[in-house]
Amino acid sequence: MTKFLKIFIIVLSVMSVSSLAAQEKSNIAYDFDLAIDSTGWRYSNNASQLYRMPVNAAGRALVGYNQQNGNSLPYNRAETTRDYMLFSEAYYRLSPAAMLYGQASFSGGTETNVVGSAFLNAQEMPFDITFMDETNTGDRKIERYNILGAIGYNVIKGLGIGAKFDYTAINMARTSDLRHTNKILSMNASGGLSYVFSKNFTLGAHYTYQRYIESVNFNIYGTTDKQYFNLINYGAFCGTQELFDSNGYARKGTNTPFVENIHQAGFQLDWKIGSFRIFNEMMWADLSGYYGKKGTSNVQFTTHSGNLFNERLSLVYTGRRTYQSLTFGLRSRKLENYEKLWRSETGANGNSVTKYYGQNLVGEKKLTTLDAQYFIGWGDISNAPRWALKISSQMDERDITGVLYPYYRKQKLNMYQQRLDAMHQFNAGKFNLMFNVHAAYRTGSGDKALDGVYVTPSSDAGSLRYQNEFLNREYNYLTSDRFVPGVEMRVTFPVKSIGCFVQFDYENEIFISGNMSEKNIQNFGVRAGINF
Repeated sequence: MTKFLKIFIIVLSVMSVSSLAAQEKSNIAYDFDLAIDSTGWRYSNNASQLYRMPVNAAGRALVGYNQQNGNSLPYNRAETTRDYMLFSEAYYRLSPAAMLYGQASFSGGTETNVVGSAFLNAQEMPFDITFMDETNTGDRKIERYNILGAIGYNVIKGLGIGAKFDYTAINMARTSDLRHTNKILSMNASGGLSYVFSKNFTLGAHYTYQRYIESVNFNIYGTTDKQYFNLINYGAFCGTQELFDSNGYARKGTNTPFVENIHQAGFQLDWKIGSFRIFNEMMWADLSGYYGKKGTSNVQFTTHSGNLFNERLSLVYTGRRTYQSLTFGLRSRKLENYEKLWRSETGANGNSVTKYYGQNLVGEKKLTTLDAQYFIGWGDISNAPRWALKISSQMDERDITGVLYPYYRKQKLNMYQQRLDAMHQFNAGKFNLMFNVHAAYRTGSGDKALDGVYVTPSSDAGSLRYQNEFLNREYNYLTSDRFVPGVEMRVTFPVKSIGCFVQFDYENEIFISGNMSEKNIQNFGVRAGINF
């Protein structure tokens, strides 16, 4: 299927979903998120409460373009990124007891002068494949497709059931040697139920299965007599060095998959007390996966396991002309990665057979995020606040250990962000104007790399290899002080019964400390769309 055909299918999906939803909403100053629901049910994997959303039909669709330019980037980010997108989502009530939700999106673009990781999202991977040559920059092309659907149904009085399915496909290609193409398939399937004990108290539970596959294919199309080296990065840019050929992690001309399976259970509490509403969701998950191919004629290089924990607590107050919310979040992801010990032997029929004789712990990773947000909006204009203020704070902790026994390297970093948003919108004739000014301060601290040994190494012990240039680049980016001002401007106007809008975004990440001072990253975006 060609790219243009895929885009055409998504545009058709947007148009079909939009036509369902265009029956009701014609407000030109319409806050989609606040008007749909003030609780966390909208973002939960449990879709069983979807039928209680306070609309019969509502949606939005948009096209957009983003560009990022920077001279102070971490090891796996591009100097220039250009991205375009199509997006649509809508709610449609089938009956008083049933509601549908649909979402479709496409995005794609180019990244210029990028070097570093062979994976798209290396931060959450149990290990990484990192280029050893920090000067070997190249361009990448990326396309992303997403379709999401959900249904919530009231079976009998008080009892709701729901299902949700989320499918994402991503294609990525690096266009200079050492080249690699990545094909990503991510699928989430959820089933949930809930019971409304009274109009003010609801409990829910759900199960989600997630499968993630990222296949990587390495090759060379240019100068074939040049040698390329990769670092099998167990953590904090330490590991083993590998010459690119047909045998290692980065196998020539072979699709090598990274596979991860997640089984998640979640529980929800929704409690309304007068004008106040409390929503709490807790989720636990076990995960496991591997890199390589199973089977006696293939090689499975690694296996990993771990767990996830998420919690979101939301406290909401809704008055006649005031809306306030206080939200707290916690996310934790823990991983252990084991490298399999293997050799290739000749089988009884003369064929090559892979034999495994053990595995070694080569990496541990723990990622934790804490965040809090306070929002207040007042002065209602057609389901949207005239004035709004948002204060948010976030802390990210990264605790990583790379091991090649008896050697190890540990890294423990903390990153902090404080942000303030101030928004005002007003009507000018048939036009609605919105301005949002925000400012953030980001910084970090911690141990970049602590190298050591568990026991005194023997004479035949292997040794860790390092890529300290990337280590220093990432550490400087994550821990340097920076000031991040930005502005959003939106104009909304009616076209017949539909509210159309055009929005511009600009943000400048200005570094103000150490060797990152006088550097910056600029982001520019433009959106055009409709609310209905």
